Amino acid sequence: MDEKFVGIIVKELDIKNLENITSESTMKTLKADSLDTIELVMKLEEEYQIEIPDSFEPNNLGELYDYVQKEHKKIDNKRTSNLGG
Repeated sequence: MDEKFVGIIVKELDIKNLENITSESTMKTLKADSLDTIELVMKLEEEYQIEIPDSFEPNNLGELYDYVQKEHKKIDNKRTSNLGG
């Protein structure tokens, strides 16, 4: 997980100990309630200019990070191809 992603997690979930954030961390282990989760998803969507469907329920932060990266890469690829043609 990169610094930007972890920084968003830290800020949105008010994490004090960075050691608590691993790719295996879950919202439950980070003590995030449903409102925290919604706010986190909204911030990730804003920062990465993507949409995360309500139906997406990652098992851990690693899955969430992979999804965010995959969707963000799609956006970057579209931008790049639009610039070229």
